[in-house]
Amino acid sequence: MPKPFNKTDNPGLPFPPRRSPNPAGRPPSIDRARRDVALELAKHGGTLTRLAVQRALAGDAQCLAACMALLAATAESRATAEKSSP
Repeated sequence: MPKPFNKTDNPGLPFPPRRSPNPAGRPPSIDRARRDVALELAKHGGTLTRLAVQRALAGDAQCLAACMALLAATAESRATAEKSSP
């Protein structure tokens, strides 16, 4: 039978400091996949944005939520930039 959990046995740190559970690191294929997705989004971003807005205006709730989230994030980043500029 396993020993019951005791707070002193596990102070909340799953691994010792500077010790990774994956010493080999992230596989290179993950970085390539992220780069490829970013390139495709950069190429087709305008088209995707127009389609999302059209679908949101037509009543698609998910597209509306995505557009609103992007608007909020854009407004927040603009406000932060204006606040930090002299």
